[in-house]
Amino acid sequence: CEQLEAIKIEDLKTFADWDATTQQIIAMQAQWKTIGYAPQKTNATIFERFRLACDSFFVQKAKFYQEQKDSQNENLAKKKELVEKLKRKFIDEAKALCSLQHPGIVSVFDVFEENGTAYYVMEFIEGKSLDAIIKQNGPLSEARALKYIRQVAGALKYVHDHNRLHL
Repeated sequence: CEQLEAIKIEDLKTFADWDATTQQIIAMQAQWKTIGYAPQKTNATIFERFRLACDSFFVQKAKFYQEQKDSQNENLAKKKELVEKLKRKFIDEAKALCSLQHPGIVSVFDVFEENGTAYYVMEFIEGKSLDAIIKQNGPLSEARALKYIRQVAGALKYVHDHNRLHL
């Protein structure tokens, strides 16, 4: 009983702590069953003390697990709220991009939501990405790099002139 009563609940901070201590208690309960009989009155008194200590531990364990579950549910709700906020922002920006027409900006044709996920349909551009060109041919010449930089800068200026942020 002393071992069980000596458990400091306040030291149990993690699921692993609680699980390890639970295993210790289960081992103590198994050991209890292997010990022979004692005088009935003394045995009943000791057993009652042992059972109360076990019950107290498991009540505290249930409380810990419930607090953890509640905390995780709160975190989940906050994350879902953030995802919804970002999804709305994504949809609003994508809809705004539908109205932009510039040679340096891929056209967005449609924006929709399906199964809780936001999508947009955009123009397919034939060719290689800048990354693929550099990997295949090595660094760009200064003239070619400046050409791309001017194109990107022109597109960014157009987007900003239309009060849009780059996604």
